[in-house]
Amino acid sequence: MIRIHRGEEPPDLADARSKHLPRLRAIAAIAPPTSDQIYGYGLPEVRKALWLAQHDKCCYCEKHLDSADPLDHHRPKTKARRAPGSELTHGYWWLAHSWLNLLYACNACNSGKRESFPLEPGSTLLAADEAPPGGELALLIDPASTNGMLHIQFELMHIDGAKDKWTPRPRTRFGESTIKVCKLDRGSLLDDYRRHVTQFMMPYVDRVKVALQGTDPREVHRAVDMATRVLLCPTQRFIGLSYDALQHFIPDARLTHYNLAWHRPA
Repeated sequence: MIRIHRGEEPPDLADARSKHLPRLRAIAAIAPPTSDQIYGYGLPEVRKALWLAQHDKCCYCEKHLDSADPLDHHRPKTKARRAPGSELTHGYWWLAHSWLNLLYACNACNSGKRESFPLEPGSTLLAADEAPPGGELALLIDPASTNGMLHIQFELMHIDGAKDKWTPRPRTRFGESTIKVCKLDRGSLLDDYRRHVTQFMMPYVDRVKVALQGTDPREVHRAVDMATRVLLCPTQRFIGLSYDALQHFIPDARLTHYNLAWHRPA
């Protein structure tokens, strides 16, 4: 999981919010809005803007998205399970059309997350129409607010009698909650992680290792530059995994002699 930069809000979303938010306020005055009453946020312009901002990758797992994958509300719109911070489960309907609450997520991550939005104990819940974060301390990482690589790291797990696995591990309690909520350690993803490293990354890693065994610094620089441009490119999937795998196979300490280092994507 890496940082996402949304950019400017599409004008059509602002227009949709002006149209639908008064309607939702009127509904909420009687009863919490239901899912079929909250619509109008998945506009083509919104989808395109998020698609481009996220480099057609899921905001949580970094897999490439299908154009039919759903938009995700970081704060769930109709029902939110906030434990351990609160037992109340009403949704954030007033943020349904908020540009800062919308993300693109793959079907698997979206299905895993669903209504989960854990809060830190002691949080003060947002009131209707209040802008986040207010007194809430969300334990689910918002990839548009922070770099997930600061909270989640990948480790190579050696398991007797089984294939080695690259597994996401929490650096912080936010990483722990996000791995659990989005199921970032689900079996299909672990298989994707392993294939990404063994089939895609290793040729670039091996080239750097060969260059380090030689005597030409220019070859080292060329090999590291190539690995960086390909493996840590914003459009490439699994950048967080790639960075941690590079540090595993070729730690920065082996590159300092050449004034080089693997730079964590911002």
